[in-house]
Amino acid sequence: MTYRELIELYKNEKLEEKQREIVKNDIERHEAISEYLFDEGEIPRVEDLERDNELSDSSITDKQDEEARSFKKMMKASIRKAFIKMGVIVGAVVLAIVMFVIYAVPQMMDSFYYDPAEVVSEKGDSETNRFTLDFATYSELFLPENYRDSVIVDRNGYGKYNINILQTTSGTGVFTNVAGRIEQGKLTLYDANLLSRHVANAFIPNDPDFVKNIGDSGSYYSDPMKELQKLNENDNYVAYVTLDEIKTISQFVDWCTKTEVSPDWCAINLNNYEGNNIYRGTFGFNYGASCSEIKYDKNAYPYLSSFDADTTSGKEKNEVMTTHVLSMLTYLSKQTSFNKMMGNKIIDYEKVADNIKSNGLSISGFMIVAPKSELIRIGKADGVIYIYTKPIR
Repeated sequence: MTYRELIELYKNEKLEEKQREIVKNDIERHEAISEYLFDEGEIPRVEDLERDNELSDSSITDKQDEEARSFKKMMKASIRKAFIKMGVIVGAVVLAIVMFVIYAVPQMMDSFYYDPAEVVSEKGDSETNRFTLDFATYSELFLPENYRDSVIVDRNGYGKYNINILQTTSGTGVFTNVAGRIEQGKLTLYDANLLSRHVANAFIPNDPDFVKNIGDSGSYYSDPMKELQKLNENDNYVAYVTLDEIKTISQFVDWCTKTEVSPDWCAINLNNYEGNNIYRGTFGFNYGASCSEIKYDKNAYPYLSSFDADTTSGKEKNEVMTTHVLSMLTYLSKQTSFNKMMGNKIIDYEKVADNIKSNGLSISGFMIVAPKSELIRIGKADGVIYIYTKPIR
């Protein structure tokens, strides 16, 4: 009978009293040895176990010798299993900690800051990241010459991202992409000119007295038509055109049709200012500029994208353009982190949207990219009082 079988009989209380006492003493002896080694911080080696058994071999019978060797074998297996189990557990814990640091911690850190890589919408293989949608909306409102609707974002972890703002359309045939980084909610572009707004004298005030005395201002062309004659015949130019009166979007659409003008961007006029905190700067929307398709929540923000708004024409265009502008304003009003990063504190989007809802969408001027001959034709058209031109960047 093996010692393992002997222990099983002991556990089942099927041993005679004498044998029971022998096994009980053996168990107590090994428990005492284990506790001692544990308290001393020592792990028994196989040689130690063998030496211990050699010493005890002289004091046991041949039958006990066989049983003792079986017990020694069992102890070796138990110790080996214990160490393997401990190694597996420690390894699993270390792996879990490493995976947590590599994958979970960066995402936790990212959640504290603006995340330009967040996927806001996807369809099939196409998806739109947060910065693409934010920057397309922002640049359409404030950067008519630098409208961008495609941004590649790469995560670096811990609130750090590399960005590449792509130019998808060009009036010169030259495409200039602008790289940069966003680090913990702070934007750095390697060409800061991308964010510069057009010059202050692009449009003139819709004021008869101002127009009458424009030659004395010193900041504007006293004779814009004369300046147009100086332009190169073969080049395209950016032109900002001021209308002789504020037009509703409906009136403006009709005027464009009548004069055969296709503006790229329109300047919005706010009626009935409610104090100086609403916004007195120049902002507007794409009227017919080339643009890419962007995925977004169309139920929450109908016609938010210029791509969608530009698919309409005729009388429907009046309503669609108004909806488009209101969606842009409503959308940006909710992008607190983006606005903070852009340092855009001078406009109250909600008040501007309320003004347009109350008074309608009105146009004071527009921007167009065209050659010299077309700009001269537009400058002479009825309804135009001023035209300012500049080279395309």
